[in-house]
Amino acid sequence: MLHVTYCTHTAARSWISIEWNATNRIVSAAAVMTKECTSKGCKAPMPPGLVDEGLCLLHYTLHIEEECAAIRRETALGNTSHDRQMELFRQVADRGDVLVSVATSGFTMSDEMKARVLSTLLTLMNTRENMDRSAMRQSAMRRFA
Repeated sequence: MLHVTYCTHTAARSWISIEWNATNRIVSAAAVMTKECTSKGCKAPMPPGLVDEGLCLLHYTLHIEEECAAIRRETALGNTSHDRQMELFRQVADRGDVLVSVATSGFTMSDEMKARVLSTLLTLMNTRENMDRSAMRQSAMRRFA
């Protein structure tokens, strides 16, 4: 069963959710009203993939950027345990998965928002690379100590 969500009218903040079966017949179609972002003062609609997060796409990318900065600070010292490193790796991967699924869901975005999403994906990749380097330094210090 294939599930696709189409934006019908951004100003009305309504979506149509359509499901097809294996023989390309429509199983169900429903109009879905999106909720507004829960950030203080923000009235932007939340894409269907971010309803669980409670944030619009802009605030979600800002949240990811803040998390990445915190992760880099935490791992830079090299005192992070292996279990914590694995937890942070999963967190970075999960944030990237959600961001990619929202970006490719058909949610209409301005060119500036597309650039912001790409920039946030780059931040996630750089954070992962920094974590890898920190882990390698940490293991090298243990070998030479």
